[in-house]
Amino acid sequence: MTTSTSDLPTLVPTFYTREITAALDAANRRRLFGFISGETGRSKTLTCRHYAAAHSDVTMIELPAAVNSAELVRLFAVALLGSDYGSQRANRLEIHNYLTRHRRLIIVDEANQLLHAANSRTIVKNLEFIRRNIFDLTNTAVVLVFTGYTLSDLRHGTLSGFLEQFRGRIGFPLQIKALRKSTEVKPIVLHYVPNADQALIDAADSIARPGDGKLRTLVKYLELAAEYSERKGVPITAEMLLQFRGRFEDGGAWEEDR
Repeated sequence: MTTSTSDLPTLVPTFYTREITAALDAANRRRLFGFISGETGRSKTLTCRHYAAAHSDVTMIELPAAVNSAELVRLFAVALLGSDYGSQRANRLEIHNYLTRHRRLIIVDEANQLLHAANSRTIVKNLEFIRRNIFDLTNTAVVLVFTGYTLSDLRHGTLSGFLEQFRGRIGFPLQIKALRKSTEVKPIVLHYVPNADQALIDAADSIARPGDGKLRTLVKYLELAAEYSERKGVPITAEMLLQFRGRFEDGGAWEEDR
């Protein structure tokens, strides 16, 4: 089923969501093999979902867990063709035939799962399927999205031999820094509260700070605060935002609950 951007949570543009979009655009236009990595809560998945929803030639596959080679091929078949053809061989053939006739960008989210297969043989088979069958033989753009891995980690770890074959061909390798700049927070706050004061921005910054929270968590609290503000007819304040954090993270209570 095709998802439209209106069906997705709001994506607030930040420096890194724009960088992710630029990397996806580059891979799509030039049929590149791409690499995006960063810590959780940096809007990688949501940005990719919005990009896939806005582009009819993009397929996004979100790996749910470690998979064997047959399961991975089946996931690709269902995502691209809407059907499982009953065997790994049949699925591979249908995928190949489809991709040689249709230009696509395939985004593989939570690509970490490729490294968590039962054994190294399965890991290699899965990576070779993506490298050889998808990227090389059909000239299809692929972007792998990792959480918690850097390109350096992968080049010296399980993926080293795999990535060696892509040196010079990896386009726009994007490493999202773990240390978030405060300038990322302000545009998000202003999206919800155009006249936000510094106290509200500082409160939002404390929620999004690595170790204490994430940008994704901040957006959740801002959305809840916006709903509460509209329902009660009161402005969104720093105290309200921090109260949401206290209620959901620390088991705190609203004044009206006491």
